[in-house]
Amino acid sequence: MLVVLTAGLSACARQSPVPADHFYRLPEPQAVHVMSTPLAEEMVLVKQFNANGVYIERAMLFTNDAQSVELQQYRYHFWQDSPGRLVRDHLVSYLRDANAAAVVATENNAAAELVISGKITQFEQRKRPDSIQVAVALELRVDRPGGDRPILLNRYSTQVAVDGDSFEATVRAFNKALLQLFDEFLTVAQRAVSPSQ
Repeated sequence: MLVVLTAGLSACARQSPVPADHFYRLPEPQAVHVMSTPLAEEMVLVKQFNANGVYIERAMLFTNDAQSVELQQYRYHFWQDSPGRLVRDHLVSYLRDANAAAVVATENNAAAELVISGKITQFEQRKRPDSIQVAVALELRVDRPGGDRPILLNRYSTQVAVDGDSFEATVRAFNKALLQLFDEFLTVAQRAVSPSQ
């Protein structure tokens, strides 16, 4: 009995340690185009993005096939903030870099000339046998404070190949996907806000 007990305790002592949690942030965005005519002269307000279900949580998501209807969460790999706040802050930095307004704010302010809001409808990694992609889809809306209907309400989506199989490469692909969507959004928004442009 003593030999069996000793062997059991030794086996427990040799178990692998629990993997450490990893947290990821997006690189600082750089606007593809700097606007010669801003969206607003003074201030644009960007609200925190909405999301539903697992898109609210910080765990990175993946599917095992591009056509799969099943979303899964990585156990030890997380975004450093909730996706709604993470993507909103990324857009804020992008708009500031693009010269979209003198001030791009995240706090409610009566001086805001335009209000941008959004919803995350896709934000996941897609694993195929021969490749990895990220899929991102956003619903973006532009309003004037006090207006009764949006100036712009569109869905933007893209898929970007991941260059490698590391999580760092996946984060770079998410960044590239977001920059593509932000650039498309900004082009459409400028036409919607100033039709003469």
